[in-house]
Amino acid sequence: MANPDNIYRTPTATGARYERNRIDSFLYYGSKAVQQYETICRQAPDYITPVGNILYKYLNEKVDMALKLSIIGYADATGDLLSGISYPDTFTAKYAAIMKPSDRAKIVVTYGDNETYYLYYTTRKQPGINAAIINYNLLSSAPYLKYLNKLYPNVVTTFPEETYTLQDFINIYSYAFDKTEISWKEFTATLYQNQAKPGFYGNKLPNVTMKLRRHSIPVVARGRSYFLLNQFALWDILYENADQYDVYLTAHPEYYELPHNIFTAAPENNNLYLLK
Repeated sequence: MANPDNIYRTPTATGARYERNRIDSFLYYGSKAVQQYETICRQAPDYITPVGNILYKYLNEKVDMALKLSIIGYADATGDLLSGISYPDTFTAKYAAIMKPSDRAKIVVTYGDNETYYLYYTTRKQPGINAAIINYNLLSSAPYLKYLNKLYPNVVTTFPEETYTLQDFINIYSYAFDKTEISWKEFTATLYQNQAKPGFYGNKLPNVTMKLRRHSIPVVARGRSYFLLNQFALWDILYENADQYDVYLTAHPEYYELPHNIFTAAPENNNLYLLK
């Protein structure tokens, strides 16, 4: 049982680097969880978890620990977490389209645990795979955004770091817009400039259209006075990189609040969605 008096299990300050003692504590408790999952794998290999077979949960937990350590700057502490991992052949077959060599680089935006950890692990172990693996939900985390910038320096992002340091949303200041129609670049610049200013939020926006290849995507607030950070970060990534990359989603576009008609089922796999 975890010790509630362990000072290294209390929250750290935003943006602060974790002390090594915290990392050791994380490894200690995390390894205990991994050992338990490994035991269940041996004793009850057909046990089902929310992500499927217990094997998936066991493998995911190991990769998750390695990913978290890498995100916060402790990749050297992952040790043997990524050793002895062997995902079932069904994973290899399902994501073969992403794994196969290609002259054109790929951006793969994942949604669920299984595909996120499998693809992250595989691309780390096979560095020749020309694919940037980005988890949609983790895009709401400032450390993850910083990590992506280091991991995939060729994937262009224009997010100012100060915009996502203290919050996981982008406020909409209606008063900041004096035009009825505005370009995506001017729109984002105005939002960024006004994040630190006091004022009333609102959801009245000018007509904003983002161009993705031959598509025109209307940017809407959906009745909210803010944009979720992960949604906005994804828009930024797509806008800046769609012309240079093949863009895949591992879940239906509606999960990403993207229009489904600009994607098509990937010819190699109907469970993947490819930007047209």
